[in-house]
Amino acid sequence: FLYNTLNSIQWIAKIHKVPDISEMLTNLIKLLRTSLDSANHLHTLEQELEVLNYYLKIQKHRYSNRFQINYFIEKRFLSVSIPRFTLQPLVENIFFHAFTDGQGTIQIKTIADGDTLIIAVEDDGRGMPQETVEKLLKKQHTKEEKTSSGIGLHNVDEKIKLYFGSSYGIDIKSELGKGTTIFVRLPIHFEK
Repeated sequence: FLYNTLNSIQWIAKIHKVPDISEMLTNLIKLLRTSLDSANHLHTLEQELEVLNYYLKIQKHRYSNRFQINYFIEKRFLSVSIPRFTLQPLVENIFFHAFTDGQGTIQIKTIADGDTLIIAVEDDGRGMPQETVEKLLKKQHTKEEKTSSGIGLHNVDEKIKLYFGSSYGIDIKSELGKGTTIFVRLPIHFEK
């Protein structure tokens, strides 16, 4: 129902020549389609970056291109297996917690560490104090905090551990006023 309704709204936007709304809906529909695909819980890093791109196109309309994203991805890692919706929640947290009015720079890098792939998601936003980082990493939240922050990070970390084991997951490095880097640790398993 939701998918069909969004498609109908998209066509109305096209008929009334409102390209911004039409493009935002197109990307939202693609995100929804990916999230509803229950056949595969893992896909390639290349597919994950495509999903992230749908989300970022929506944000570019929302924030009038006030942010910049730079990719430093080695091509050889594009076929590495990654849980679906690993990067999008991390980047979404940047818009909600790190940037003021969507303004800033995001960098996504791949780093090889033996048979481990590290994906660094870095922002130049507000940053956070060490005690907040420790709380997020230890998953100690009060009821109030669970509704506002850390849930996306916690879910991504748990999902990675579920698929690949406890030696994988996320780490966070942050400095107040200087930004945050989230390190996603994954085994290097290439999709066949």
